[in-house]
Amino acid sequence: MDVGEDESKSQRASTAYSRWLGEELRQLRGARKPAAIAARLGWSISRLAKLENGSRGTADVELGALLGLYGADAATRERLVRMSRDPRPDGFVCVHADRPADDVLPLVLHERLAVAISHYSPLVVPAPLQSEDYARAVLAGRRQAGAPEAALTARIDRRSRVEGTPAEFFVDEWTLTPRGHDPGVLADQVMYLRLVANAPTTSVRVVPAGTAVAPAVDHPFSIFTLERPLRSVVCVEMHAVTGFVERDSGVETYARLRDLLAGAALSPEGSRRFLEEVSDWYERGGTTPWPGAAVLGRPAA
Repeated sequence: MDVGEDESKSQRASTAYSRWLGEELRQLRGARKPAAIAARLGWSISRLAKLENGSRGTADVELGALLGLYGADAATRERLVRMSRDPRPDGFVCVHADRPADDVLPLVLHERLAVAISHYSPLVVPAPLQSEDYARAVLAGRRQAGAPEAALTARIDRRSRVEGTPAEFFVDEWTLTPRGHDPGVLADQVMYLRLVANAPTTSVRVVPAGTAVAPAVDHPFSIFTLERPLRSVVCVEMHAVTGFVERDSGVETYARLRDLLAGAALSPEGSRRFLEEVSDWYERGGTTPWPGAAVLGRPAA
């Protein structure tokens, strides 16, 4: 028998924030069987499952009992109880000064949950598409929190998380040019992009340099489409903070930016041809005019 608060009063719409709390609870549970935990607390298994997927709340005392059973320390109990009091349906900001940005739990969780992804990064190749050497160079320049190898591992792990999920990535043309990176590193990066661009679930779209849309999008963002009835979530990535937007008007703003990028970008097929040209250009030593002039229909510089 389920004891404690009225079940009907604890139901609520799952939000990105409540799912984050639920994932923290699931990780604290570890290998313990849900049935055993529920039995110890006098809960139904569905009550624990809903708490872990973010679709129900619970009283402070009930959550405290669960955390006590898990052996959570005082700081963790206080933080998670505070999180449970407000599901933050419009969104939230996650500060990650002490850990790699790619390892932020709400980002990891929603990359796994997404049934479709749109991603744009204006300054570098999108993080989930970075080759190992390119990622190492980018992270060295940004001085990410945590040990360098931990930050690199977190960055590379994003590749496997999005693999198999229908995804479109917008890549700025100029990020592929030899500006600030070793040409050999960029050559390998372009080769990796060519490989990914031919994957059945991945669309790589090159945004030509100088396009008018570029100044309107000055920070990396991802739109995560989730399985209904969950709402889409936008992730905005900064250096020391990551924002998660769930309010409909905010998501619609980023959907319009995505549409602007799609209107300016080459088609997937045109992007594949462009990447082939760029790869050949690096193979020839970069001694001929940049291939964008021929492929994108611009006069040679």
